[in-house]
Amino acid sequence: MWAIRARKAAAALLFIAGFLWLLVTFAFTFLRYGLPPCESDEPVLWAMAGCAAGLIAGGGVMLVPRLRGLVRAALALGIPAASFAALYFVFTDNEARQAACAKRALSEAIEECGAVATHLRSGTSEGGYPTLTLVAPGSTDRAWDCLHRWARYADPAPSLIVDESVYTAYRAKVEAGRKTPAP
Repeated sequence: MWAIRARKAAAALLFIAGFLWLLVTFAFTFLRYGLPPCESDEPVLWAMAGCAAGLIAGGGVMLVPRLRGLVRAALALGIPAASFAALYFVFTDNEARQAACAKRALSEAIEECGAVATHLRSGTSEGGYPTLTLVAPGSTDRAWDCLHRWARYADPAPSLIVDESVYTAYRAKVEAGRKTPAP
């Protein structure tokens, strides 16, 4: 009788830990302050959610009556342990990816971000610092955001500037779209 109570208590503990870990994951995701990472850290968030699922699954295994005691305990502890081990490897891989992102040269960053090289112009500011200017017909899309994230971490990185021609070309395109009659 005490074994059943202990099993139910362990299951409840794992369920509660799983849901608390899920809350930590949401807090980490939505309440993160500071600079965005150089490269997307989405795998970390999925691995953290996987840890919550591992804890909840471990609690579920504790409630399966047909499993032998030793098998049940091994699975109940093994599933969360495996998910946290995977999280460790994801953290390690993420650190390596962030460091590799920061070490990229400008040409590599342009290629990795998927930016169109003909929409970018290298130059020098009045103070003599390197600049990278987005010119028309470029757009401030995902590639430009990727370059901004890279520029925060890369050393030395150029200052990123958007030329007024980009806004003028965009406004003209929007205005032309408004004037075209609907079919």
